[in-house]
Amino acid sequence: MIKIQNNEISVHDIVIPAANVIPEIAVVCSVRTSMVKDENGNPTSTPDYHMLSCVNPETYQSFKVKVINRNIPFDAETIENSLEPIYVKFDTDRITIVPYEINFGRVKLSIRTDTIELWKGGDSV
Repeated sequence: MIKIQNNEISVHDIVIPAANVIPEIAVVCSVRTSMVKDENGNPTSTPDYHMLSCVNPETYQSFKVKVINRNIPFDAETIENSLEPIYVKFDTDRITIVPYEINFGRVKLSIRTDTIELWKGGDSV
């Protein structure tokens, strides 16, 4: 149950259904990989997560998705060298969208998933 105090709740208690926000198919513009840190805070060679910058191909709205999976089917070099757009398919049931800041009527969102698939015109790869 969500706790309410003086007509306020924690912004972390609000979860938005992904199907209303994220398209099932998106174009990946860039990917940034964050590495696991060792006990001294230095990056290792093991990926921790991947931050995808995406665009909805129908509305051209941009968004970022944090993929909590050490293995994704492409990297930044693949995107840079591709002559064609790279499409991904999201399982919207596995996406979590949580607001983390509300200011002046605008809400900043944390969008996370644990899986993505490459998508090629009707077929997942």
